[in-house]
Amino acid sequence: MYNSFDKKEVEFVGVSFDTRDHLWKRSIINNAIPWLNSSDLQGNKGPMSDRYKVITLPHKVLIDPPHFSTRCIKNQIFAHMNKISTLLASFTFFLIALAPYTIVVAQSLQFGNANLLVKISGSCDSVHELKLAHFSSLFEADVPAKIDIVKDSLLRLSGTTLGPSLYYFFYKDQYNTVLLNPNETTTLHIKHLDCDHYEVDFEGEFEDIFRQSKAYGELIKNAVFGYRRSPDIKTPLTTFERANDFRDCKLNEFKDRIAFADEAMKPLTVSPSLKNKLTNFMKADLILHYDSLVVRHNRSIGLASRPAPKRDVSYYEGLLDITYSDPDLLMFSDPRFLEAVRKDSVLNLPNLMHSSPASYRESLQKSLPKQRDLFYEITLVGAYLDQMNDGTPLSASQKVAINGYFTNPQISNYLYFKNAQGIPDNKKSSVKYYLPFDNAQNDVLNDILSKYKGKVVIVDFWATWCGPCIEAFDDIKNVKDKYASRDDVVFVYLTDQSSDRTRWNEYARIISGDHYYLYRSQLSSINNMYDIESIPSYLIFDKHSSLSEKSIGGYMGNDKLMEWIESSLKK
Repeated sequence: MYNSFDKKEVEFVGVSFDTRDHLWKRSIINNAIPWLNSSDLQGNKGPMSDRYKVITLPHKVLIDPPHFSTRCIKNQIFAHMNKISTLLASFTFFLIALAPYTIVVAQSLQFGNANLLVKISGSCDSVHELKLAHFSSLFEADVPAKIDIVKDSLLRLSGTTLGPSLYYFFYKDQYNTVLLNPNETTTLHIKHLDCDHYEVDFEGEFEDIFRQSKAYGELIKNAVFGYRRSPDIKTPLTTFERANDFRDCKLNEFKDRIAFADEAMKPLTVSPSLKNKLTNFMKADLILHYDSLVVRHNRSIGLASRPAPKRDVSYYEGLLDITYSDPDLLMFSDPRFLEAVRKDSVLNLPNLMHSSPASYRESLQKSLPKQRDLFYEITLVGAYLDQMNDGTPLSASQKVAINGYFTNPQISNYLYFKNAQGIPDNKKSSVKYYLPFDNAQNDVLNDILSKYKGKVVIVDFWATWCGPCIEAFDDIKNVKDKYASRDDVVFVYLTDQSSDRTRWNEYARIISGDHYYLYRSQLSSINNMYDIESIPSYLIFDKHSSLSEKSIGGYMGNDKLMEWIESSLKK
């Protein structure tokens, strides 16, 4: 269209609502935008938003300078050049109010691999000091990141996502967080001065987020774990008659937690966006654990039997912040909170197995009006993923509906990709068994061991919520690599319904071995049989399925485990 009206007394002007100068300028260069562009970097809070009544983006306006008259142009008009020609005949200037050029609306959501390279140089070999690497995206929380040693002193962390993802890991006990876009690579160059001191060069976008890593870690530590209530925040000594009163009380507490952490971590500072992300993480509990939180409060004042007041959709008035910009919604939303919203029975959202995507969105929009279009779109995508994570793949009719509904093929391709991930692959190095035994059967360990006759079996008791268990995965990897070529050594992982199923699926996908997800009663029976009171715990069985060694409540170390495996192989 620009080429059609260039040099015809029509001037094209782009006004960006971006707030990041370098990203805005880079997008102009990358997209070879030929017309004049400007931005005051105030986002939707700038004067242009009010002057031209910009509510949603993109927004187009025709301006006639002699009379200062304007006319809004609907997106559909661009499909009919004759209509736009008629309009342009009476106007001299054409103003386009654009969204931020980077990840902004559902149409621009990208699907692909987000890659983080970590180069380590200097006098200290520390590639194994990078631990507990995870990432979160709009739809996944605390997913274990795959770490590949590309070559000596070069690591690659990667994950497939729709939209931006936040990677976080510990290096030399220092918390690090890196924001990544799909199909882009960010590089951290860790330059060691000695084994305890290093500097980091950052190559990629969102360096400001990375430089706040230490501060963000301190914010989490102080707000969640080290919080001391302000004298101004009083705990009511009566029960809550209305759910919304309880909500408001907890939201005030969350504000106080952030304020406490802000003060405790000085002189370190954290951006408002990262504070919002942590607040949303805490808000999730107000949906997921509302009843138990109210009961806990009632017990604290001696009224344990008092039930929690019922919630309705007005409960969300204080939970969903409609002032978030699209970039903040994409980059700093908490996936746990978004999942809690999708699964909240109060909203009574339809089952996508029996409903069209349009009817799902209509129901969502009716329950939660005045939200951003992007919020409705990512909630719908998340609902499809919830179905897959619960073990039900997309039906043929759903695939047709997805293909017809989403105008952005990146979204539908991502859903097809996730659907394919759930299809069993016999070539995988890990095997998953989800609730493989009848609930009435408690003694299941013998049935498990019977699959591995003639093999040494290392049984790892763990859970997705157990930090030491997950940390041990990194340590034990070297042992597993040593025995990977042997068919008489097998690693078996046991957990129960206390583990988040989605995260269990992700760990089982990247950690080789046989993974069992059991009923609580079944794992409890095994725990009682072997006096297991804490995790991680390990049982080693010889080739005759007899217990050979055990370590209860902690990882025994690589040397000891290899010694036990060798000893069991000889029995």
